Amino acid sequence: MTNRFVKVSLAILALAALAWASDPWKSKPYQQWDQKDINQVLNHSPWVQTVHISLGSQMNLNSPSMGGQPMGAPNGQGTASGRPSMGGGQSSGGGEPGMGGGPVQAVPTTFFEARWMSSLTMRQALARLSELQGKVSQAAVEHYLAQAPPDYQIDVVGPDMGIFLNEQEADLAKGSFLDAKHSKKKVAPDKVTIQRAADGKTVTAVQFEFPRTVNGQPLIGPKESQVEFVCKTKKKNLQFHFDPRKMATKQGPDL
Repeated sequence: MTNRFVKVSLAILALAALAWASDPWKSKPYQQWDQKDINQVLNHSPWVQTVHISLGSQMNLNSPSMGGQPMGAPNGQGTASGRPSMGGGQSSGGGEPGMGGGPVQAVPTTFFEARWMSSLTMRQALARLSELQGKVSQAAVEHYLAQAPPDYQIDVVGPDMGIFLNEQEADLAKGSFLDAKHSKKKVAPDKVTIQRAADGKTVTAVQFEFPRTVNGQPLIGPKESQVEFVCKTKKKNLQFHFDPRKMATKQGPDL
């Protein structure tokens, strides 16, 4: 029994080691990240949360790919979403019979990502991507990374940003908030910025900036395990849930 327990324990430790090694923000410096590592940080890390929503028949999908320019990236950095195109957002019709004998019509759906862009890890991913694409020098990367944002910055992006098309920044600021459950502090954004494509109409990303402190106290403390970010639009409410305990590197919390 003892030998069996030891073998099982060693297997568990081996799996844990593999899991650790698979996280580039823990296993190697950002200067060694490749395209796969960058994609994992920007789309499949604790700093990114995703929600799926139904759109309804009245909405048009007009953005075939993930939103374009991450705000604050060095020298016009583009995204590396790593997400497949939603193919216009329309799912194929189901084959099950409906109540009237006809096929069931699938509801159009899409997804949105909330990216915690004030974290050093996320900014390192963008900077490294710019460097790999030959857009910036190492000196420019270091200068960019040295400029730590004073507020928490969260970007909302998605393959279709149509729900933001007729929104105003002031209205988004009034309806959205960041809610730290443990400290019981809920705050509205200090600033909201809608980023648009070259045509001046198509929305590519929306950035929300929240204060790091409330009444002289940290908004997100070391015991915080759940932070809810709610983005309210006229058509849909987007709710994202972050766990700050997981948003950390070997150097500690990274928000």
